[in-house]
Amino acid sequence: MRKYTSEISLNNNSSHGIIFNEIKEGSRVLEFGCASGRVSKLLCERNCKVYGVEIMPDAFADAKKFLFDGICSDIEKYEWKEKFSGTDFDVIIFSDVLEHLRNPEKVLFEAAKFLKEDGFIIASIPNIAHGDILAKLYQNRFDYTSEGLLDNTHIRFFGYNNLIELFSSGELFLAWVNGTHAPLGATEQATDKSKKLLTDLRKKQYGDVYQFVFKLYKREYAEKSGMKYENRLNDGFSAFLQVYFNTGEGYSESFS
Repeated sequence: MRKYTSEISLNNNSSHGIIFNEIKEGSRVLEFGCASGRVSKLLCERNCKVYGVEIMPDAFADAKKFLFDGICSDIEKYEWKEKFSGTDFDVIIFSDVLEHLRNPEKVLFEAAKFLKEDGFIIASIPNIAHGDILAKLYQNRFDYTSEGLLDNTHIRFFGYNNLIELFSSGELFLAWVNGTHAPLGATEQATDKSKKLLTDLRKKQYGDVYQFVFKLYKREYAEKSGMKYENRLNDGFSAFLQVYFNTGEGYSESFS
């Protein structure tokens, strides 16, 4: 079964929406894990020049029509370093990719060498400490699913403090962390039994954060620019309040 082929959302509570809001029109972008090119296609529509890395040949074949250049290869074989030698990027994207890698720290630091002076890395990663997973653990269960927080191809896991510690030193500077939200009891990990635990779990900091989205700059540039870390996460159900309208033809996000 091919994953990551469904239409993506760009609303304010989607990782793609948060990422897209940071990318200027006409940017030169390197997308790791470009899959079938869903994101690359939208970037092309913004007049971006997109380069891609994808491990699955059939998905890469679909993505190629949207790429200026690319390579079908395992990210951790680092063949992309030779492929893109001499090219620098305004933006490097890791959209739900790092959790699939054995050594995501090394990949990030190697990728940063391909950034322009003021370029940045932007990435999303699932929150292993979401309340629904904690409720499962309370029941002595750790259940993988085909997609989502515990996609069965994930091999690395991160909570908020792991991300902060990961970038507390080294060549990269964490400019900000944002995130998407899903109510406790509403993810693919929720069960009827877990609902009994929700009252206490809702009090947990970042317990409803589904994905973290973070932005990284080269440390030298960030320090020279006087950049300060910013926490943009918003706890609570207000973070994902969304209004839908029904004008007689079903519900829609827009009113017209």
